[in-house]
Amino acid sequence: MSSIKIVSPGFFTTVQDNGRYGYRCFGMPVSGAMDFFSHMAGNLIVGNDPGEASLEATIKGPEIKFSRKTMIAITGAEMDPMINGKPVEMWTGIIAGRGDRLSFGSVTSGLRSYISFAGGIDVPETMGSRSTYIRGRIGGVMGRKLEENDNIRLFPAMTLLRKKRRLPLALIPEWRRDTTLRIMKGVDYGEFTTEASDLLVSSPFEVTNYSDRMGIRLSGTTLQHKRKADVISYPLVPGTIQVPGDGNPVIMLADSQTIGGYTQIANIITADLWKTGQLRPGDEVRFTLTGYDDAIKSLADLFNELFGTFGINRMPGF
Repeated sequence: MSSIKIVSPGFFTTVQDNGRYGYRCFGMPVSGAMDFFSHMAGNLIVGNDPGEASLEATIKGPEIKFSRKTMIAITGAEMDPMINGKPVEMWTGIIAGRGDRLSFGSVTSGLRSYISFAGGIDVPETMGSRSTYIRGRIGGVMGRKLEENDNIRLFPAMTLLRKKRRLPLALIPEWRRDTTLRIMKGVDYGEFTTEASDLLVSSPFEVTNYSDRMGIRLSGTTLQHKRKADVISYPLVPGTIQVPGDGNPVIMLADSQTIGGYTQIANIITADLWKTGQLRPGDEVRFTLTGYDDAIKSLADLFNELFGTFGINRMPGF
């Protein structure tokens, strides 16, 4: 049985897959990879189903020792990955031999890297997912971030790849310090002043230090409510933008709660939501309004490009 040993866990490394769906009605967040594009690309490169579990490393990656020869792929943020101290490419299949050590520097662009292993990570499923939800202490490795000396089993590779796979250069994201995200009007869009609605799409916002897998708090231009910020709590989803009483927007993310009591001005479309997983404090964010048809077409185009590259003619579920 192939396995990996965590020599050093990095800053914040967890097991994540495409998420835990079907349980939000019971108050359970989706969790899953914050940057689902990089996560799925890594799985496809090593021949896995796109939803297999991988490691999500934040700010600084882990050091990993391999028990057997394994194909891996590293995607997402730039963290200067190395095997046995020698730099390796990202967004392509890499062979790690028995006893080899994968290590990382600190992040240079983006925020989260993904390490995918041929076969996937063999940890128990909880509610149909292997994703780690730290606050609920479920999924992944005992519901927590990785620790030194953790030993994690890998499933046997589904397919023995005879040719190295890589993501085409045109599809590799560029992590910028300024990002524009497409949004649709939220259920409470009409509860904001006309000036606030205009400022939402004309002014930049800054990512603050108060950001994690639950949400990103923005600062800068404040958005004024017509009456009040507090409402009776009702459902929200990853990508919902709430605006509390201080007028500073908060983007709900993978580990967000399932209901909220602040007005919801907008929702980031799914085709752009993965980009929020690479935002870090100090980054600039702008929003632009779009409609339902564009949101659906953009998601289909994103998946068709990614999966078509690897000869998959279907849009996977989340």
